[in-house]
Amino acid sequence: MSEQQVLEQMQQINHKLDGKLCGRADILHKTGEDDELSNDVGIVYAKEPFILCFAGENTDVYRWEDFIRRSACALWEALENE
Repeated sequence: MSEQQVLEQMQQINHKLDGKLCGRADILHKTGEDDELSNDVGIVYAKEPFILCFAGENTDVYRWEDFIRRSACALWEALENE
C-alpha cells in the first residue's frame, strides 16, 4: 500500500473539501470537528495542485461546510478549465 493510500484510509470524513468534486480530483486532507467548529486542510491534485485550509469556529457548521465544498469545487474547476 502506498503512502497516499494509507493517508486516504486514515481520513474518514470526506464531505468537506471533496464534497462537490465527487471524485473528479484526488485529495489528501485532514478534518477537525467539534461543537460549532469545523476545519479541513488538504492538497487538491488539479492540473496545478493547490493547498486549501479552512478553519471555522463559532460558526453555523452546515453553512460553513457548504462554503468549503463550493470553494474547493470552484477553485478546482477554474484551474482545470485554464
